[in-house]
Amino acid sequence: MPPKKKSPESTLSRKKPKISVPDDAQWCLDNLRHLTFRKFIEKFQCLDKCSSQQRYINILSKYISNTQHYERVRKEYKSWTSSADYQRFWNEQGELDIILRTDGACTKFIDSVTEHRLRSLNAKANTVVRETLDGVDDQETTDDTTDIQESTKDTTEYQETACTIDTQENINANDAQETTDDNSLSDDDRSCQLYPTSSITSNNDANVNSDNINVNPWIFRGKNITLMFENYKSVVHDLINKHTKLPLEPYINELAALSHILILNKHQHSSIITKVFSIELLEELAASLSSESMNYNLDFNDQHYMTLTKTITNLSMSIKTREQTIVELTVMSADMDYGPRRLVRRISNLIQKLPNTPLKDNNDISESEL
Repeated sequence: MPPKKKSPESTLSRKKPKISVPDDAQWCLDNLRHLTFRKFIEKFQCLDKCSSQQRYINILSKYISNTQHYERVRKEYKSWTSSADYQRFWNEQGELDIILRTDGACTKFIDSVTEHRLRSLNAKANTVVRETLDGVDDQETTDDTTDIQESTKDTTEYQETACTIDTQENINANDAQETTDDNSLSDDDRSCQLYPTSSITSNNDANVNSDNINVNPWIFRGKNITLMFENYKSVVHDLINKHTKLPLEPYINELAALSHILILNKHQHSSIITKVFSIELLEELAASLSSESMNYNLDFNDQHYMTLTKTITNLSMSIKTREQTIVELTVMSADMDYGPRRLVRRISNLIQKLPNTPLKDNNDISESEL
């Protein structure tokens, strides 16, 4: 049987596909008229000196050697790589590389800590679930125990009241009745042993807090902040007495209140504290305390001030990139005192976290929008 002839279509299908030009080489060809080695590095954000040189030379020899601009581009490359500006440029790129690697290491560390924290929370949640399931079987026993605790509580309150009255009588007694006072004091000691000492301590603390509220309260905008904070703490006490355990993250403000700490976070107030304080009052408190603690009298050098102004202006006009601005501010802050140095580095940190798209509402900036 004679062999079949190959069709023209099969012959065409065996032709080699057209070789595509890489993106960086295509960019060089499109911008050949004004092509320089520095523009190539800035365009593709090269951070390695040797690899960028090798790649640029390969592009010149493979794609641009047959063009009329080859000699000009090659001379520009040799001239710039032999200049001092070339060395300064790569010093800045090295500093930028250090910043990026440090940022990546910090992000990796935060991720690992977050993952460890999530595993710990999951383990605690599973433990709580097991305890809850075990508690369902012992519900009847728990009810009986609750009745016993309530009766014990009533007895304790009665004994506490009796002890307080007897102690007050002993303090106000006359010196002529020392023998009688000693006998009554010993009776009081015996009666006080019937209930915990912590009850007396808590009553004394309550009296001290009440005295502080009445004697030296914190008045802000005509409102007694001290009294409102004590009311807030009592709400937290009731909440803990009801639920026994509270998760840490959602109730961090309430748990801090038990240690006499009032946490003020702008736009991040808990729902419980907003019911005791108003949102407007909390925002005014935070703004007032921030303005009082802020030091606006920083000794700023005129040269540093002009350099900072020029750098920020170049960034806003897109003359310099964010990376270049961050590097310049970091280098400039190295020669400053502590106060101005912290200010410049906070500005650099803010520039690093600028959003890529315009914000819809500048008054409410959250982490997710950044």
